[in-house]
Amino acid sequence: MLEINSVQEFTNAINQDKLVLIDFSADWCGPCKVMKPVVESLDVEKFIVDVDKQKEIAQSCRITALPTFHFYRNGKKLGEVVGADKNQLLSTLTKLASQPVASSSANGYADLQPFISRQLECLNSDDKHPVSNIFQKEGVLKSDADEQLLITVYFNQPVKVFSLKLTAGKDGPKTIKTFINRTVSFDDVDDNPIDTITLKESDLQPEANPVNLKFVKYQNVFQISIFVQDNQSGEDVTVLDRLVLYGTPIEATKDVK
Repeated sequence: MLEINSVQEFTNAINQDKLVLIDFSADWCGPCKVMKPVVESLDVEKFIVDVDKQKEIAQSCRITALPTFHFYRNGKKLGEVVGADKNQLLSTLTKLASQPVASSSANGYADLQPFISRQLECLNSDDKHPVSNIFQKEGVLKSDADEQLLITVYFNQPVKVFSLKLTAGKDGPKTIKTFINRTVSFDDVDDNPIDTITLKESDLQPEANPVNLKFVKYQNVFQISIFVQDNQSGEDVTVLDRLVLYGTPIEATKDVK
């Protein structure tokens, strides 16, 4: 089994388009050692997370007992087995492996627009092209004094955010930074962003797939800010057609047991 050594490695592992098993374990855990040969014999892509070395991942995944096994596909958690239960692990794997794979470009996650509050903010937006336009079917968001934008979206209940989709043309965003659950101004945009993403023009096309985020970092989100640093054309005005955030409300989260 490959060991996960960072949040980014964990994100890459669970975002594969095939079924993946994550084994949460520790060196001192006796039942983990008992289950190790069982796990290694399974016909599935496997990764191990040492909960003592990767405490942030373990906390985000709410690991409270060892061993714990999570199943993922396309970033979505599909099932969980807690404890050294060989039969339960095998039956969960068999059940999940037989399920059809969702074809949605958002990997089965929902558009979070129904959970977005009417309280939207955007610094440096053109008064005639406000931020509310990017959540509607018509109109665009345009920057004002220069190419930068700072968009803040509030949710009416806590959510998990998996990915985002920006739609725009040649003046669309190029470099974006994300922040959660904190008030951000232009003076703060270099202060520990959660993600820094460089977009290609092809990423902004309507048919392009959403951009995956570091899912572990977005587990209890009530506010997300997106800083647009520059645009594809290098012009003074950034134009954004649409923004879609994909994820799930926390209350609706259910797993195969």
